[in-house]
Amino acid sequence: MKNFFIDKKIKRLGLVLILSCFALFFSAETVLADCTVNFSWLPNTESNIKGYKIYYGQTEGGSYPNSVDVGNPAPVNGRVNGTASGLVCGQQYYFVCVAVNDANIESNYSVEVAVIPTGATNIQIPTVPGVEIIN
Repeated sequence: MKNFFIDKKIKRLGLVLILSCFALFFSAETVLADCTVNFSWLPNTESNIKGYKIYYGQTEGGSYPNSVDVGNPAPVNGRVNGTASGLVCGQQYYFVCVAVNDANIESNYSVEVAVIPTGATNIQIPTVPGVEIIN
């Protein structure tokens, strides 16, 4: 009878340990995907700019499967600001920015910026190219 109670307690302890490991794993994943990168850049000077997009991925030089439509926010201290959020902390990402004109034509990519976010990370992109219409 004593062995029965010991076996039952060991099984219960094993179940508690397994559930604790799952809870730790899932809570760690939630925390890890909480990183953001805040960007700022000089605004494009063309009169027909309707907004900006930030593209990003985890491959240097592209491809950039993810994007954030920043819109056309008013510059703050002479710079446009945009944010990419929901990133996994500690993993490297590559970012580029484009300007979008009123005909939805995107400019060439800005200079690529490599970032390993560790929380809220602030980055300045030197310039965003103009939108060129090629016929």
